[in-house]
Formats: sequence, C-alpha cells, structure tokens
Amino acid sequence: MITVGIVSPARWLDPGALRAACGALESAGIDTAIPDQNFLREGQFAGNDETRAEALHNLYEDERVDAILCTRGGFGSTRILEYINFDLIGKNPKPLIGYSDSTSLLSTIESNTKSPVWHGPMLTDIARGLDKKSFERLLEVIRGDARSLPDIGLTSLREGNVEGPLVGGNLSVLASLCGTQFQLETTNKILFIEDIDEPAYVIDRLILQLKQAGMLDRLNGLILGNFSDISDTGEFRSGVEEIVLDHCSDTGFPILTGIPLGHNGPNLAVRLGASFVYAA
Repeated sequence: MITVGIVSPARWLDPGALRAACGALESAGIDTAIPDQNFLREGQFAGNDETRAEALHNLYEDERVDAILCTRGGFGSTRILEYINFDLIGKNPKPLIGYSDSTSLLSTIESNTKSPVWHGPMLTDIARGLDKKSFERLLEVIRGDARSLPDIGLTSLREGNVEGPLVGGNLSVLASLCGTQFQLETTNKILFIEDIDEPAYVIDRLILQLKQAGMLDRLNGLILGNFSDISDTGEFRSGVEEIVLDHCSDTGFPILTGIPLGHNGPNLAVRLGASFVYAA
C-alpha cells in the first residue's frame, strides 16, 4: 500500500479535521503516517521552527513513506527555510505536495534539489470538502500515477506561444522572498501566481514588488491562477487582470489566465519545474 507522510510546516491543523482528512485518504486506499509533530502547538505554529524542519526531514528519510503531504498553510514555512537540509532531501527524493504558504518550501526545494514538488491540495482542503476532480488528481500524484501537468484550458490575455519550465505559487509568499537568498529564479521560465483575500491595492503592490525585483524581466510567460475574495476592485478601479497587464506593459511575454490552481476553486496539482507548452 502507498503511504503518505503528513507534515505541518506552518500552522497546526485542528486534530479533528486532520483525522477526518486522513480518513478520506485511507478510504481511497492511501495509508497515512502522522508524526506527533502535527499535534504540537507553539502559538499558531505546529512546534518551533527547528521541530517543524526536523519533521519534514524525518519523512524524507523514512523509507516507508512514498510521498509527503502538507496539512495546511497560514504562515510559518518561510521561517524554516534556513533549517532545510537540501542534501538530505536530494538523497531521499519523494513528492512533496502543498500550496499557499508552502510555496516557499516548494520553490526552494525545486530550485536546490531534483526531488519532485507538486503545487496541489492539502489536508485542510480535503477536510473542507475538496472537489472530486482535484481529489482524484491528488490521489494520482500520491500514487505516482500523475502526469506532470493536467489537461487544462487557458485563455490568452496577451497572445503568444509559451514554452518553458513552470514555476510559481502564492503571490504574497513569492513577493515575501524577494531580495532574500530564497528569491525564485524566473529567467526563461513560465511563472504562475494565485492569491486570496487581498485588497486590489495589495495585489498591485505585490506585482510591483515582483517587477522591481527583476522577476518579470526575462519571463517566457505569465499565468494567472485562482484569485479569490479580492476586495476593493471598484475603489481601486482595477481588477487583477488589469493590474497585471499594467505592470507588464513594457514586457512582451504572453499572459494567460484560467489555470485551475490555488484557493477557492479547482486546484489540480502540477509539478513545479515541469515543461509547459502553450500555442496561441
């Protein structure tokens, strides 16, 4: 039987929700390994920074574990980046699955190792009621049966052919890494972004931060995922698409929308670093 290891690299997940989600996985034929770290509470975190990093390392080293699934986002993954042992992960490659706050872990592990990382649903999504297509896709990833990219239909905001490695994740997290040693390298890559529950002016500020950090300079393409609960678009007089087009007006790469990734909608797991091709 396939075993997925459960880790909480940021906030703790309510034990009832955690067990319910693991029960759904087990009903689908996936065994779960749930280290005690998931039940620790230190403020809003599931243990201190070193403990959360160690729990992740232990799951990579555990030969009984076939894949690793994050419980939830919130905040905390960036706090453990300095403790991550990339050599250990590189010697024990296995899929790591998460999104939102886990973006920082996924992007740095993808950049520093050949171990597979997947932007996809977490335990908290299963507990809340994950849509069937996203859940089935997640199961394929855990079982090792999934292709790197699902079948998706996209819409061009700015036309052109797109080809390159797919990278990205949560916009707020990516912006928080700008100017650090963990800033995502985007040269000749396709960047996708998503976010939730931000005013339009914050989205504007975050896109501007990526631009001023040079992350939009040499992109092959930009893709917009799910942007949900974005407020004040009327007062700001621009929505997400208009904000992106404005800040990218002096660039020439294609801009696409409609990829089912992120919060409050279908979240079909994709492997970061996978080759992506789109012909307009």
